[in-house]
Amino acid sequence: MAAKDEVCIGMWLDQQEALIIRADDENPIMTKLPSKIENFHPTGGARSKTLWGPRDVISEKAYLNRKKQQSKEFYDSILSEIGEATDLLILGPAEAKTGLLKMIKSSKNLTLNSLNSESCDKLTDNQLIAKINKYFKSKRSNN
Repeated sequence: MAAKDEVCIGMWLDQQEALIIRADDENPIMTKLPSKIENFHPTGGARSKTLWGPRDVISEKAYLNRKKQQSKEFYDSILSEIGEATDLLILGPAEAKTGLLKMIKSSKNLTLNSLNSESCDKLTDNQLIAKINKYFKSKRSNN
């Protein structure tokens, strides 16, 4: 069981959603945060009407800037949800996990005792809760 001042949070996240679990031995609390990150697939430009004329090019920069801004908003919503955490475990695929880790390390509002991350495939809700509880129980028994 965690000490009264400890808030242990585990999460699984990818580009579509974040599952945040407040680790408690009796009643873990799960919160789902959906992402508003669009899945962009820009198509090529169009030919001009003249033979061998210039081609209109689609700029990927606008798409990438929009995805970057949407990712930042998603990570900010996660940070506001886990603001009181003292111990944090992040599970998930590489891209989303590393983006969140960068924001956490640059954030001055979080005071974490420990921050760990693991690569992990999608788990069911029960598997995720069991994995997070097991992690924090082993961490407590080592201290």
